[in-house]
Amino acid sequence: MSMTYHKTTTLRGNPACIVEGYVFIIERQSGDKTIWCCNRKGHGQCKGRLHTINDQIVHKIDTHNHEPNANAAEVMVARAKMGEESKSSNRSAHDLIAGVVGSLSGQTIASLPDLHNLKRTIRRIRQKAQSSNPLPSSLKTLSIPSHLTKTTSNKTFLQYDSGPKRKAKKCYDQMFKAIHDLKPNLDPANVSIDFEAAAISSIRTAFPGANINGCFFHLCQSVYRAVARLGLKTDYSNDHVFAQYTRAIPALAFLKVNDVIDTFEKLEEQFPVKGKLVLLYFEETYIGEKKRGTQSRKKPVFETTSWNVHERTMKGYHRTNNIIEGWNNRFSSLVDDVYPNMWKFLESLKKEQSYVEAQLHQAEAGVRRRKNIITERREK
Repeated sequence: MSMTYHKTTTLRGNPACIVEGYVFIIERQSGDKTIWCCNRKGHGQCKGRLHTINDQIVHKIDTHNHEPNANAAEVMVARAKMGEESKSSNRSAHDLIAGVVGSLSGQTIASLPDLHNLKRTIRRIRQKAQSSNPLPSSLKTLSIPSHLTKTTSNKTFLQYDSGPKRKAKKCYDQMFKAIHDLKPNLDPANVSIDFEAAAISSIRTAFPGANINGCFFHLCQSVYRAVARLGLKTDYSNDHVFAQYTRAIPALAFLKVNDVIDTFEKLEEQFPVKGKLVLLYFEETYIGEKKRGTQSRKKPVFETTSWNVHERTMKGYHRTNNIIEGWNNRFSSLVDDVYPNMWKFLESLKKEQSYVEAQLHQAEAGVRRRKNIITERREK
């Protein structure tokens, strides 16, 4: 039986063949004989079949319930290329697909599956290829493979494994104790952190001499979230007076610590009535409510010294931890997955550690980073 017989692979790398515009995948094998079924057998109930012996077609059941695709060969080659690159390349799924479809005809592109579904399939293929270890069903069954506990240069990477799940203070206490055990002489002067009460309390215990520096950006966010939570977003957008007073709340962080409460009380006297609940939230959380019958105040959730940025501003220090947010964005690009599994996350951490290690080697060797043009002009 003489007819064109084109062998290829599927997106997942499984054997496939194309005959007269129809795509076939292996249904079963017996010795030298292979029985192929149409790739639309599952969702299309197509009954087309093909029998081959030693790569020669010996029988063909031509009962397809759909038209052939003249671009089938080009489509399969493109999909096979995507599948192969997904296993061997670190390019993002978006970049990988864009690189392949750029050389395809319009008719072939129209015959491809939905691009969003292709991205998801590529990510799943990549995850499976990157780790042969079964994923844990829970924290209790989590056992980190030995190759993920070492850096690419075979140094100890996993320093401690406790398995805490929630942000309770005891979890942070456990973490900082482990850090102390690893670095007994560690005594940081400053610790930058988001406004997480349990973490701050634990840091004060672990490093009593450290200054706790809350992020000014997150302080502003917390005020705006209160505005939204209290149903005042429209007022904030349309009433410039209310918006100006609201922005003055986090601006208290730029005053000297001793001037914050007096200025807050003056702001309170002038604050628009509609926003009193926003001010109350800030008072309870960051200032401390007044005790009844006295001028003294209760202890706030976050002490003034933790969110005040006056001294940091005067000394030219960072007022936010946005530099960490920048790292988060870079690391997210490296992972290239909104919901990475445990093994992919650890593999990505290893790659990032290798990159940072390379940066340290260059810094120690005196390699200078190129400054941007604006910085160079300012220095001249």
